[in-house]
Amino acid sequence: MADQTAAVNNDERGIVLIGDVIRSRRAPAAAGAWLRRLTAELDEAYGERRLAPFAFTQGDELQGLIRTDADPLQAVLLAGLHASGMPMRWAVAAGPIAAG
Repeated sequence: MADQTAAVNNDERGIVLIGDVIRSRRAPAAAGAWLRRLTAELDEAYGERRLAPFAFTQGDELQGLIRTDADPLQAVLLAGLHASGMPMRWAVAAGPIAAG
């Protein structure tokens, strides 16, 4: 995500979202397809409230960086209530961010 991070002030704060697909190794192709769909839907849902596009690792971990005025639970609910979603665990942290 570092190369896609928008330019930010050194004192700017943000919220980091990390979502991990549970038991993704049992169905790696399905987990990858789910994360591709979810990242696109989260990019659209958060729009200008993103500090960087949502992305995911080669494995099964979604990563996002949003503004502090955005609600991180929107992502958790969108994923958790999605008709074709996969079970995920989430971690959310807020704090200062630096470019790169």
